[in-house]
Amino acid sequence: MRTRSKHPRRGMSLIEVMSGMAILTLVAVGILASLLQSRRLTEGSIAQNTAVTIAQGYLEQLKSMEFAQLDLNPLPTLLDQGVADPLAVSPLPRSAATRVVNTRGIDINNTPANTADDLVCEVAVWVENITDASAGVGEARLVTLEYAWVFRDGSSQRRFQGSLSAVRSQVPTF
Repeated sequence: MRTRSKHPRRGMSLIEVMSGMAILTLVAVGILASLLQSRRLTEGSIAQNTAVTIAQGYLEQLKSMEFAQLDLNPLPTLLDQGVADPLAVSPLPRSAATRVVNTRGIDINNTPANTADDLVCEVAVWVENITDASAGVGEARLVTLEYAWVFRDGSSQRRFQGSLSAVRSQVPTF
């Protein structure tokens, strides 16, 4: 004859274990998806900041060079660690048809052997003489720099673009 104990046996049935595992899996998949999305957004921000920094660096060089050099083609600029990196100037009037693209590949992933993951930046420069003695404007140039970059997101690619402008006069302005 069997005797029953005062404490009934407590345990989890197979259905309860499977239900718990299913809930845990759903939570883990949700966390993983949010982590992957966060990484993609971070990589996109890094690419955007790199492209803007390159464009601003070029514009700062053009603002600080000798005024007479703004009429040269190509413009004598530097890229990294003082390496010569001349920019070809697009002819006026400013339009897509007259755009001369300077393409630069930037290794933002620090993988020199793999150029497929480089950030490709396109830079176009226009230098317009805006001197107008009748309006009291002395020797001055309007420098417009358009830049674009392609962000590779897995198997897809997204293209972004922006522009920067600065007025440079013969009188130094800092």
